[in-house]
Amino acid sequence: MKLKALLKKSPLIICLLLVLLVVLIFAARSFLISPKKGAGTKTEKLSSEKETETSQETYAFQTAGLGINANYIFSLLESDGNILMLAEIMQDIDNTEFFLIRCDKEGKNAEKISLDLKKGEQVNSMLKNGDGIYILTSVTKTATKFYCKKIDNDGAVTDSLELRSKTKNEFLPLSTAVFNEDGELYLISDDKNSVIIFGKDGKETKRITGNFHPSSLLKTDSIYAYGDGENGIELKKIEKESGSFTDTVSLDGVDFSSMLSIQGASDAVYISDQHNLYSLDLTAGSVTPLFGWIDAGISGFSIQRCFLAEKEDFFAASIPFPSETEETPEVTLITAKKSSDPAAERKILTLGVSSLNIDNMEEMVLSFNAENKNYKIKVKDYSQYEDPYTQMNLDILSGNIPDILVLDSLPSDQYIKKGLLTDLYPLLENDKELKREDFVDSILSSIENDGKLYYFAPSFGITNSIAVGKDYLDSSEPLGMEGLEKLSEKVPKDGMLMNMTSQQFVRLMLTYRMEDYIDEENNKAEFDSDYFIRMLSFAETLQDENDIDYGKVIDSWQEIQKGMMLAYPFKLSLVDIAILNTVFKEAGGYQVFGYPSKENDDALAAELSSPLAITEQCENKEGAWEFIRKFFTRDAELQSASVNSFWFLPTRKDALEEKFLGAMAEEAYTDENGREIAPMYHNINGLAFAPMTSEDITTVRDLIGRIKKIVNVSDDRIQQIISIADEETAAFFAGDKTAKETAEIIQNRAQIYLSETS
Repeated sequence: MKLKALLKKSPLIICLLLVLLVVLIFAARSFLISPKKGAGTKTEKLSSEKETETSQETYAFQTAGLGINANYIFSLLESDGNILMLAEIMQDIDNTEFFLIRCDKEGKNAEKISLDLKKGEQVNSMLKNGDGIYILTSVTKTATKFYCKKIDNDGAVTDSLELRSKTKNEFLPLSTAVFNEDGELYLISDDKNSVIIFGKDGKETKRITGNFHPSSLLKTDSIYAYGDGENGIELKKIEKESGSFTDTVSLDGVDFSSMLSIQGASDAVYISDQHNLYSLDLTAGSVTPLFGWIDAGISGFSIQRCFLAEKEDFFAASIPFPSETEETPEVTLITAKKSSDPAAERKILTLGVSSLNIDNMEEMVLSFNAENKNYKIKVKDYSQYEDPYTQMNLDILSGNIPDILVLDSLPSDQYIKKGLLTDLYPLLENDKELKREDFVDSILSSIENDGKLYYFAPSFGITNSIAVGKDYLDSSEPLGMEGLEKLSEKVPKDGMLMNMTSQQFVRLMLTYRMEDYIDEENNKAEFDSDYFIRMLSFAETLQDENDIDYGKVIDSWQEIQKGMMLAYPFKLSLVDIAILNTVFKEAGGYQVFGYPSKENDDALAAELSSPLAITEQCENKEGAWEFIRKFFTRDAELQSASVNSFWFLPTRKDALEEKFLGAMAEEAYTDENGREIAPMYHNINGLAFAPMTSEDITTVRDLIGRIKKIVNVSDDRIQQIISIADEETAAFFAGDKTAKETAEIIQNRAQIYLSETS
């Protein structure tokens, strides 16, 4: 089974099927970076995260292209001083070639070796026993038969045994196999939640069962199984004589959903995932990162489901996903060898990130580390934690601060107040190519804090907007709460704001207009104000969350066209603008308003994609800027914005103009500068719409110019206030409390929260 990375983004409120579609579009993103073919062998030393804190030991990494192509590596082991891999090339579902790859431990003298197999025979695993190398195979005719075959170093079969369990037609996942010291073969039975021991004659001799669902096996001095137990993911020792699982090691906090493999040595256990290699403490049940695969200049997503731990050296096979020009990619051997030499050839910059999956972050790190001769990025990837953002925030506030931060859901305002972030403007002004005027003015001014730029992002989305059909409008003045109240009288209850619920409306107002309810300068809550009470009263006129018919959401666009729905209150992208032209055609067009505000302004806000910051504790700010600036070149911004398709926009003016060209294009074309202009799609959920016009682009420019602030919808402070409101408005919407009573309770709780967290 081949590994695929799925990257997810979740919106604050899911109340339309279209929004769900957007989420899926965001999720279907993975950036899999191939090692450059023919790049040869490269060695570099870098301290591991653990060793940086406790010693001066380093790992020396080496990558070597083997010049042999494969789609997948099943197993990797040592044989007679060489590395031996079991690989496959899949031509189609009925035509798969299985073969061996043999090379020395430097990745040299690689050769492809054919296997002696029967027609239709599938190879699932290769493993080492005391007397040689074995492959496990299966053949299906009327029923599936499983075999254990001994091979020599040239792939010839020298002995073969059929594996015969006592249960008829039992399925055996051969990739789970290990040998014990006596040459007995252990396999998991998916059908019976058990581990079967096969003797040297291929017959079942013992079955280990218990209240446990094993999913894989590993061998150290003993044989262990890990899987789902009574207390979650557990590692259990297999007691052959008693036929039971014993000596449970709780693995609470270890996320096995993303683990590729577990391997044991005589006195150690190691775990690999898409990002790091870890050591596993069998006593404590805890993991410690040893190094990141990205440190070796390799995308973690290309690491295959196997690696070899030999003493304190590690070997792994890397195969990137097929590219357009290379249908079957080349296999790369990665080695990581421990060294006591503390010297590093380049200065290390740490990057704190919730996940390397976001945008094209991993690609940027890999390219920077391959190109820059003075600095190297060391990734501090928090995706291993159950709550990455909470752990990042705890580390930062406790003084364990990376040099560079991808802020995402982190409380940037809090960091600015504490003086943790560096003003980027001086670094931008000293840049030989990038200039302040290269970027969208309203985005820069919205991010600025007292004239300083503490973070920046390559792309943005326009938010807190409500599009209203012109036939419903009495004036073009800002909508305001009063305007919403009047409009609500013109459409059915479930048509107001496109199926918006009472609860969702309150959440949106708190997310995007929090300044109306909190005095930031004085850290004072103002939820007992007449304005908040009025907002609650309006929210009550919408439908309750428990009553909404989500099946009707499917026809939302058609309902707008029929005049039965009022507005489109979500993020405005280029796609949205094109859609609005279609759905509001019968209404004489539309007008975009900002969410109602106490000051009755009509300003819009923006959300940023992967905002980047340099911390004040960074000792090499110029080096950190060399990394950050890569995100703000024209090509990088177009790539970042294309990650989000036409839902996000580049912060560079020239990249934004190119995005506009694509929005107006009917089909792909090459411009006068040789650039490929990609058009946006023109059909969503069965709704067809035309490419944008120059008038539409003018509308977008006007909307961008109305952006006055940046909103971080995942900011913990916003979420805590929303949580308080959710709890206290439940009784109000159920008719058990008045709006005034509810506001007073929220006021008290919010003020306590603000005081405790100031």
